[in-house]
Amino acid sequence: MHEAIHKALPSHEDGEALWERATADYRAALRTAAHHLHALAPADRPEEETADLLWFWFGPGGWRTLVVENGWPWDRAESFLLHTALATLGTPWRAPETAPGPRHAGGIRSLSLTVYESGG
Repeated sequence: MHEAIHKALPSHEDGEALWERATADYRAALRTAAHHLHALAPADRPEEETADLLWFWFGPGGWRTLVVENGWPWDRAESFLLHTALATLGTPWRAPETAPGPRHAGGIRSLSLTVYESGG
């Protein structure tokens, strides 16, 4: 869905508003994920910054770059983005071998980011 909207932006008279409506719920979900991460373990950055970083990795831009522009398979992009995010955030969590649940357009299975506590 995000890719279709992205392609229509240059010709749509209210492109910016359309993009905002299309991404608002997804951004809210990433803010919720950032809040959850901060609740699990204190971070050396503000919660809002964590949400911004999650958008950087799991928003449509990162996916578009890897999958659409560079031809990566979804699974490879998903694994790379998840492992990069966990390593960069310095989290005490581990990436699951296979994230459970259905794949969502533009994001990791089960709402873009599945967080597992270490040893959990």
